[in-house]
Amino acid sequence: MTWEDLRLAIGEFLTSAGFAGLAALAAATIAYKGIVERGRIDKNLATEADDRARWWEALMWVWANREDLPSPVKVKVLRTLNSLSRNTTQSAMLEAAMDAIVKVKRKGGSRG
Repeated sequence: MTWEDLRLAIGEFLTSAGFAGLAALAAATIAYKGIVERGRIDKNLATEADDRARWWEALMWVWANREDLPSPVKVKVLRTLNSLSRNTTQSAMLEAAMDAIVKVKRKGGSRG
């Protein structure tokens, strides 16, 4: 087989229905993998957003009920929120809430 025969054979394959089918299969595989990955990313983002919303709701609940809740309940909720904090914003909000709750306790408590 000469180079010219090889070139013609490759050219014939590249213009055949077999090659078109192979290219379509490769494109479909790449698209499928992209769709699956996008679905995984979207699911993770939705879960993360849901976790943040529940974290925020719990902080708002303990804040709204800070004067009525028994100390052990406040401590447990705040410790749980601390362990679930995922970023500096959550940590800062939790720290500010804890400082304010401790001040309210000291102000209203017997320590003066």
